[in-house]
Amino acid sequence: MSLECTANVEQQVYDRTIQLKEHTAELETALKNLQETQFQLIQTEKMSSLGQLVAGVADEINNPVRFISANLIHTGEYTRNLLELVEIYQQQYPNSTPEVQAKQQDIELDLSLKTCLILFPVASE
Repeated sequence: MSLECTANVEQQVYDRTIQLKEHTAELETALKNLQETQFQLIQTEKMSSLGQLVAGVADEINNPVRFISANLIHTGEYTRNLLELVEIYQQQYPNSTPEVQAKQQDIELDLSLKTCLILFPVASE
């Protein structure tokens, strides 16, 4: 009977070892799946953070662009008014002082006037 008991115990140990190996394999597979899922979650979170960062950068770029765009109409109007004033001065005082003539040449007033008219054309009324 002792031999039968030993064989029986050995069979139980063998069966239990197989069960444990199967269970270990299942746990390893589950661990691998959890690690893959964790990696995917981390990547998703990184992409989400990157998306928020890009949206923030785009907003930081768009804010000044919107400000400039919204004020171009007024800037054009102010520039045209100043150009009209310069033209009136030129008509009223055609013989300016040498200092004024030198400054006009320095800043290339004629070219500046033409450029401003191109950049800020007179609006059709």
